[in-house]
Amino acid sequence: VPNPSLNLKPGTAYRYYFRVFDNDAINGQKSVKSKLFYFNKASQEEAKNNQLKAQKEAIDQINKSLSKSKAEQTKLKNLKQLSKEKQQLNYNEQQKLKQFVERQQQQMQLMKNYTEKLKEQLDNFESQDQNKKEALSERLEKNQAEIKQNEKLLEELKKLQDQINQD
Repeated sequence: VPNPSLNLKPGTAYRYYFRVFDNDAINGQKSVKSKLFYFNKASQEEAKNNQLKAQKEAIDQINKSLSKSKAEQTKLKNLKQLSKEKQQLNYNEQQKLKQFVERQQQQMQLMKNYTEKLKEQLDNFESQDQNKKEALSERLEKNQAEIKQNEKLLEELKKLQDQINQD
């Protein structure tokens, strides 16, 4: 983070380097120059666009997670039906169930992470357009409700897995 006393102008690209001198008075001072570094302080519009882009990416990731979650729910129904039809699942079916539970747990963690990221960005979002902020907030609440529903399904699935393992 640049020093605020440098008065860097937003939207301006800067190049800088460091020059270091030794203190060898006998043989004369020597210096070394570092490589060039680049810094571009984003303008307010660029910062706003970057924040909107990050929010859009978080929303897209949440939507992908929700889509995967819905596809996994059909697999869950199939596994439940299979467990009802059969008294005892074979080893392969038990492994499928175990892998399904693990995938669901990973998916839930991803959704939580993206939702937290979106919530954090929404809290930091300083926009004159209150409608956008309200729409994002509404979508965030909807995603949190989906996460809670998926957590209940995951708990149910874990109980089913435990029951199968005991049988």
